[in-house]
Amino acid sequence: MGQNLLKGILEMFKMTLVFLLLCFLNISESYSFNWKECKGVFFSGAGVGIFISSTSYISSIGKCSAIGMNIADRKKLYIAQNKSNIQHDIAKGEGEYLNAYANLSGCDQESSLIMARTFQRSYPSIFKEDSNNSAKEIYENMNAVMSSDTILSTKCIVL
Repeated sequence: MGQNLLKGILEMFKMTLVFLLLCFLNISESYSFNWKECKGVFFSGAGVGIFISSTSYISSIGKCSAIGMNIADRKKLYIAQNKSNIQHDIAKGEGEYLNAYANLSGCDQESSLIMARTFQRSYPSIFKEDSNNSAKEIYENMNAVMSSDTILSTKCIVL
């Protein structure tokens, strides 16, 4: 009887390991953000963009969720969803959308204020007149501004 119990326990242990392995493989796939696949979620027509609310990608799982997304992709997605609000905040040199971007960038409070003023001064280089100002371009331009500033490049995450 003891040997049958031991065999049963070992069989259950094997099944549990297989189950956990399958779950891990499934989770690693479902939590990996894919910017190329998910950019189709954000569409625009006639100059008007329609975006998913920020809570849907933060609280969801799957390829279009923020779970498992690297910082650069989180920032690009945030810009894509909030482009006009970020543009407005940069123009005035303050605002909640700019504060949230600073938070995504790992800036402390002092650096956030510096970021807001620096972005305001650099508005023409962030939002170029001769460009369609895609989220990727805005991200790259904001990153370039942060990289060129001695404080922001050391106190915030610049990729």
